[in-house]
Amino acid sequence: MYLRLSFLLLFLSFLSPRVCAVADVPEDDSLLLCPLTPVGVTRLPDLSIPRSGHYTAVVGGELLVAGGHTSGFVPTDTAEYFDGSEWHKIPTVYSHDFGLFIKLRSGDVLLGGGCSQELGIGQTFSVERYHPKEHRFEGFGCMDSKRCYAEAVELDSGEVVISGNWYRDDAIERFDGRKLFSLVSAASQNRARPYVFRVSRDDVMIFSGTDSKGNLLDEIVIDRLHGKPFNPELFDQWRPLPTLLCHPAEDCFIGDESKGEYRYLFPVVRGNAEIHTDQVAIAVTDSTSFSILPTVCPVPTSCEYGLIRWFTAMVADRQSGNAYLPGRGEDGRIYVLRVGYHDASEKSPASMTLFYTEPLPDVAQTTPVLTPDGNILLAGGVEEDNFAPMSGVYVLHVATPADCVLCSAMENENGGGWWVPMLIAIATVCLAAVVFLTMRKRKVWGTVPKSLVESREEPENEQEVPPVSDSDDDLMEQVCRLMEEQRLYLRSRLRVSDVASLLGTNSSYVTDCINSKRGCSFSHFVNEYRVEHAKRLMMESPDMKVMTVCTESGFSNETSFFRTFKQIAGKTPREWLLAMGQADGDNA
Repeated sequence: MYLRLSFLLLFLSFLSPRVCAVADVPEDDSLLLCPLTPVGVTRLPDLSIPRSGHYTAVVGGELLVAGGHTSGFVPTDTAEYFDGSEWHKIPTVYSHDFGLFIKLRSGDVLLGGGCSQELGIGQTFSVERYHPKEHRFEGFGCMDSKRCYAEAVELDSGEVVISGNWYRDDAIERFDGRKLFSLVSAASQNRARPYVFRVSRDDVMIFSGTDSKGNLLDEIVIDRLHGKPFNPELFDQWRPLPTLLCHPAEDCFIGDESKGEYRYLFPVVRGNAEIHTDQVAIAVTDSTSFSILPTVCPVPTSCEYGLIRWFTAMVADRQSGNAYLPGRGEDGRIYVLRVGYHDASEKSPASMTLFYTEPLPDVAQTTPVLTPDGNILLAGGVEEDNFAPMSGVYVLHVATPADCVLCSAMENENGGGWWVPMLIAIATVCLAAVVFLTMRKRKVWGTVPKSLVESREEPENEQEVPPVSDSDDDLMEQVCRLMEEQRLYLRSRLRVSDVASLLGTNSSYVTDCINSKRGCSFSHFVNEYRVEHAKRLMMESPDMKVMTVCTESGFSNETSFFRTFKQIAGKTPREWLLAMGQADGDNA
């Protein structure tokens, strides 16, 4: 009875989306996780052809996919629209592989530039317009500059400001909204897929973290349509997340044009952005001001299923006040980070939830689309090989479920939902009392019923471990034996609950034992093993790259590796190698 009641109360405590419970969080803040939630997935009919480097958007109430390249890295002069049951393929006037795409306020779509040859080579001038009511493309002119990997934004006047290029000098140009393109000025920096954000009714700012060859910029300069270039302080420590996927400015917009509020969200990284194991945050612009959006927990770069590669810009749902950041796991899982940005402040940080799918075939890195019902759609894309684009189309159901919408309505009706925290508090107290009474009845702390130990599924290649005794010395010996014989410390996502499960005990018992016998936390205890393993690797192979040493030793990223190594060894890896008389290796 007690056990059933405890499960019921625990379930009730998780009904509120405000609950953010993270168990067994290591001391290393780079490993902090926000709530991890499975997400429902619907697979739509596949695209007519595999695509990457394309544009996807909801246009005229229909889903449109245009341009890009198909199998063999061959540009395609086609588009296709989805009418709710199947895809209809239609010709474009020109091919636009990695081209410019912008949905205009008129309802049409402007397409321009792209690669002039197969294999992503060259740039083009060509421009056309898509008329959704007629499902027709109209070629009508050419840009002032040949372009590839460009972005644009439309002003109140109907003019469009364009910037960005690939393996070619960049410049800022203007489209008059009808047929003419004209040069505005040279760009302060050559940029690929820059952000082009409005700062007023007739002004924009343009910036990127990468140059026209995809290399990281040492210094980030922001150009203005009207005004001098400038360097915000934010970019002294952070840089825009590198991405070459199309990211229309309207997707990132969270402001209110009617009030003259021009605010945007975009992801930023700090660290080695080329390997995508950095510290990630969400930046917000307000006109020309830049800041980091306060969030309840750090943006995760990994979870229990492995590393997460964030690959594109934010997509904001202004109606719900949520923004979404898609990512991909090494095992083919798709992740979507939901950020509740509305009214976020230092006193009330933005909520975050990490949604994940099971591994999905035929979809990878591609521009996300917000569907009319608030879900995220992904169509096609590539993993790493541009010669093998994909054709899968998936809808990830990240929108608030119907029952939670009802809960929100009840909160508003009852004065802001005061009953939710009260319910959680009552449930927590009752759960603690139930656990205490149950354990007291058994008169055993730190063990579980034999039937549960016998029924649990043993991990593959794990050795049998003798039952835990009541002695801290015996438990400590068994924990150390697990570490040394099975080398559990090489698991980058190792938790104290994993060790407790293997020993048939609870996490608190293991944590208290390590603290009592070793005088440190579980994460520090594990990191000592990892550092010793790293030392052995560097001694045996002084030329091994630092990233290899890091991953082979169980660390999730280089930042964590260097910080932990110096904390435990008292020296950086390089200093330690020199002290040991080893050669001056590149990895150190």
